[in-house]
Amino acid sequence: MPNMRNAVRTARNLYIILHTIAAMLIGVMTGMPQRALAADHPFISIQPTNQYRDLGQSGSFSVVAGGTEPLYYQWLKDGLPLANGTNVTGATNSTLTINPLLETDVGDYTVVVGNQYGSLTSAVARMDLNLITADASFNPKVGGGNIYCLAIQPDGKVLVGGNFSSLGGQSLRSLGRLMVDGTVDAAFKTNTAKGCVVYCLAIQADGKIVVGGFFSNIGGQSQTNLGRLNMDGTVDRTFNPSVSGVVNCLAVQPDGKILVGGYFTKLGAQARPYLGRLNGDGTLDTMFNPGANNGVFSLAIQTDGKLVVGGRFTTLGGQTRQ
Repeated sequence: MPNMRNAVRTARNLYIILHTIAAMLIGVMTGMPQRALAADHPFISIQPTNQYRDLGQSGSFSVVAGGTEPLYYQWLKDGLPLANGTNVTGATNSTLTINPLLETDVGDYTVVVGNQYGSLTSAVARMDLNLITADASFNPKVGGGNIYCLAIQPDGKVLVGGNFSSLGGQSLRSLGRLMVDGTVDAAFKTNTAKGCVVYCLAIQADGKIVVGGFFSNIGGQSQTNLGRLNMDGTVDRTFNPSVSGVVNCLAVQPDGKILVGGYFTKLGAQARPYLGRLNGDGTLDTMFNPGANNGVFSLAIQTDGKLVVGGRFTTLGGQTRQ
């Protein structure tokens, strides 16, 4: 009996196989549509990946797909179909290329892959761009040191401070001015003495330039760590407040008063630990004496007139500020 049952089961399986083959042959001969096998449907084996490029570079997305040929492709950006155009090629191919990349090319990309049996959509791939690129036309060379501060004048000229010995291929020590195109402004000839450093610059409403740092001479004049220049770079001799240490930062208030921060204990010959304020003529503002217990490195003025202070201190104005 077991042998008989096995024989019946084998015969039944053989019948099913033969019947299936016969049905397929009949479909081929008669042109009758047959149900697609799983392998016939399109599938994606490698998805497109996120891209991060610089503005103006070339970028591309690719997909690897399979299924019964022919396969068709349609790339989409933010859900809308793409077409080949000025900077787009391959909108209906497996690889989409965008060259050059524009700001408008930032977005989410997908591709629809299909054939006669159906279609599917890829995972989303993101295109992001670095929109901040170097201006190749602006390249003033700096020699013999570093740049520590910059200030832009209303006319677009650029004030440069640091401890360098040359700027734009010309001998300029620690302080200079560039034209808008990056060439040296030959009309601005202020230098500091050898070994001196300019750490901060601030431009007043009248165009005069306040300079702070570690120096004993500026523009051929004796100035210790703090001075002021006229618009042409000559020293403003009416401005000579004394300071007992290095000046790290400056800020000019709308009323013309000048905030001074750094590593000093006296300003204008009076006790002002690390932070003080001058009147527009360079005299000490006696109404301002918040005091800090260590160096002040940065200053910023809010639109409401309040002052933001940064540095190494742990107390400011008698309050704990860490």
